[in-house]
Amino acid sequence: MPEHDLALFLVVNDAYAPGAAATLASAAAGSSRPLRAYVVDIDLRESSKRRLEAAGTPVTWLRLDTAQRELLGSFHRHDRYTHWEVYTRVLLPLLLPPGVDRVVSLDADTVVLGDLAELAGHDLGGGILGAVDDRWIAGMYVRRLLGADPRRPLRIPRYFNAGVMVVDVAAWRRHQVTERTVALLGEHRPFAYYEQDPLNLLLAGQWHELPEPWNRLAPAPQVTPAPSSAVNRQGGVDRGRLLDGARIVHFIGTRKPWLPDTGYEPELLAVFEQFADRTAPAPGTGS
Repeated sequence: MPEHDLALFLVVNDAYAPGAAATLASAAAGSSRPLRAYVVDIDLRESSKRRLEAAGTPVTWLRLDTAQRELLGSFHRHDRYTHWEVYTRVLLPLLLPPGVDRVVSLDADTVVLGDLAELAGHDLGGGILGAVDDRWIAGMYVRRLLGADPRRPLRIPRYFNAGVMVVDVAAWRRHQVTERTVALLGEHRPFAYYEQDPLNLLLAGQWHELPEPWNRLAPAPQVTPAPSSAVNRQGGVDRGRLLDGARIVHFIGTRKPWLPDTGYEPELLAVFEQFADRTAPAPGTGS
């Protein structure tokens, strides 16, 4: 990778290929630096790979070996919403080539509206990674997982969303984050949020909080609390303002904007579709 390229990291299967294509197209559209996407190919069809390659961001394909797939599979709870590949990001430094010292890790259900060069350039203040505090996670759960923090409101500690991370790869290696996370997952504790919970548990006090617009969480309307709600740490959401100042929109939950009848408002669907349409296969060429 040329020294000036900005490295991205994504994990993609066929179910998320439409989302990943929009992620890469939107990243390319707004970046002031050349990008290089390192994409973990989870059994993608050739048509899906072509779609991602057409997004405007050069792609280097990464594959898991048999031992890595078996390891990740051993962590999985086999619920109806996720597959074993959700744990892949914990192997990030083992999959990236030498010379990638900082990487922006993105979920394949994000749309980038800001300049990723600005995001990647954040001073992490000595932290292993930078991420946004996830206020959708119930405070009682976070406090039970991480312990009470007397310095914080309601003694609820910070808890980051792993869908957008700026990772200091050398620091990750130095602190053996992969090895420690794998060991913790091997204990088969009842983590509600897959790899995100053990990462938060292990990196408490070692991550830098990024401004919230860099991971604007946008669930489908059916699961969004009303503005007056106190169901989570931020209360409810005024959906009419979800796009205000957003630099990355993250379509969290099981209802995705590329699926039928998700209920997203036209404004939010338009944010996704303007980039997804750039990579959509031509009629008659397959999906």
